[in-house]
Amino acid sequence: IAVRRGTLCQLEGTRLEALFGGRWEKKLLRDSSGRIFLDVNGDMFQAIVDWMNLLPISPEDNPPQSPSVDDEHKYILNDLMALLTGRGHSAFPGKLATKLPVVDSFGDEVNKAINERWESLRELEAGANVLEKNF
Repeated sequence: IAVRRGTLCQLEGTRLEALFGGRWEKKLLRDSSGRIFLDVNGDMFQAIVDWMNLLPISPEDNPPQSPSVDDEHKYILNDLMALLTGRGHSAFPGKLATKLPVVDSFGDEVNKAINERWESLRELEAGANVLEKNF
């Protein structure tokens, strides 16, 4: 999937912005051609990218429809959307969620672990910012 970095970084405070904003450039996995590699469902990621491409050209009072997929894949899309953008399907196009939506009891444990790791990443980033300012 080819997508502009600006498209992925347009939603401030999201995991996509954090991953592609430049700070972690050297840590991103790459394929043999040097392209960034994400181990996610390609069809679902494409649906999210397509939706994100519509965001900047849509009026604020008429945002784009949330990505849609068949019933078999809607939970995959919802989880990936929540993971990358902080928005669950039911939250479109509202404010960013502070926690990932819970799909089932397994999802609750996974979401909790992801949120804890995400918070740790934010704390590390804040510490790195302090060190950069002092040196």
